[in-house]
Amino acid sequence: MQITLKFLAIIMLSVCLSGCATFRNCDSFTDDPIAQRYCLADQGDEEAQYNIAVDTMELGDTKNAIKWLEKAAEPKSDRIPDFIPTGNNGDVRIQMYERGPKTPGHKKAQLLLGKIYEEGLGVDVDINKAKKYRKMAGN
Repeated sequence: MQITLKFLAIIMLSVCLSGCATFRNCDSFTDDPIAQRYCLADQGDEEAQYNIAVDTMELGDTKNAIKWLEKAAEPKSDRIPDFIPTGNNGDVRIQMYERGPKTPGHKKAQLLLGKIYEEGLGVDVDINKAKKYRKMAGN
């Protein structure tokens, strides 16, 4: 019984580590496009993250816009759990591994972040961050 409970706890933890939001059905929000966009963004959809950031910038909330832009801009890869036994008592350690090549991130988000930091749009000018995001975008 104790091993079964540990096993179930490990499965639940691995699901959450790999992204609990991944299992939400965003199609259930078709009557509410804003909720659907946030659902997709929470699951890692770069275009939804970028669109939320642009909308948020237009409302004057630069801090939250940057948060969403950074999520969209970052290169991503799939993460999968590997269960490594730690002893004879059924305990395991979970190690997350990257699977496959990283995607390059959202180019428009990277360019907009470069502009925000270069021109100090709602933040202090930070040339190093501007260069970082422009380099990510290939500029």
